[in-house]
Amino acid sequence: MRLSAIDIGSNSTRLLIVEQKKGRLQELLREKITTRPGADIEQGILSREAIFRIVKALQKFKTKINEYKVDRSAVVGTSALREVKNREEIKKIIKGETGFNLEIISGFQEAQLIYRGVFSSIDEKDFLIIDIGGGSTEFVWKNKQDKKKINLKSVNMGAVRFNEKFILDSKKPISPKEEKKIKDSAGKLIKKQLPGDQKFKKAVGVGGTITTLGAIKQKLTDYDPQKIHLFSIEKTSVRKIYKKICSLNLNERKEIKGLEPARADIICVGILILLAVMDFLEIGELIISEHDLLYGLINRLNADNF
Repeated sequence: MRLSAIDIGSNSTRLLIVEQKKGRLQELLREKITTRPGADIEQGILSREAIFRIVKALQKFKTKINEYKVDRSAVVGTSALREVKNREEIKKIIKGETGFNLEIISGFQEAQLIYRGVFSSIDEKDFLIIDIGGGSTEFVWKNKQDKKKINLKSVNMGAVRFNEKFILDSKKPISPKEEKKIKDSAGKLIKKQLPGDQKFKKAVGVGGTITTLGAIKQKLTDYDPQKIHLFSIEKTSVRKIYKKICSLNLNERKEIKGLEPARADIICVGILILLAVMDFLEIGELIISEHDLLYGLINRLNADNF
């Protein structure tokens, strides 16, 4: 049985194809295309150009899915798509151009899928999940009163959203003024929405900002999910990486090993959000997981077969 999952996020559109063999999932293909719909929303409407970028990415993924002879697929849209007013139009266009049935999921559904994906590969049962996306940051953890339930906080701070809001020119090094605005804004949102007295044994990070930090720390010339998955990074290392790369201009950042050029304009904003979270929750170390929303979707598809 071969399964595929696609996530249309605020920054990128991602594909995962796996094969189920003897009760285990073997990863066959993982691809990502920067489509960045979160940067093309005007008055609550996703632009035609952004929709076209998504469609083009989905068409490429459809070809891969057919090549791998996938049995079942799921396609979801998250933060950027659930905020726009022309959701139904987007669904119709995607269905007509690609044949995919797009499911635009709520913040809580997204959290459930993220938890499902992370839980499948983490032995520790008391952990906080931090997912820094393009449009929002999700915090997910198990409810201590009812172990069958999860808690979710979805905060409207993401690498693309804050980049659009606070950065005047992404080609330049981030300025002290911009840094302060991002830190202050992130800090206020976190303090308002997260319980400061909540303590966790472990913190698990997912999403492009966090996996990129793992790649930069290891100086990976070619991105390797196996080297990223369950890699730990300390807050001191995150600060050092920020100081190293965010004093550079965009072209210089693009030369950093482990940093995907398409993410070079928003990585500093994403790191500042992460540092604000780690400071507030007193997190000294983060486990990085490659098993996120996509694996949650795969697990859901797999469960639906039985």
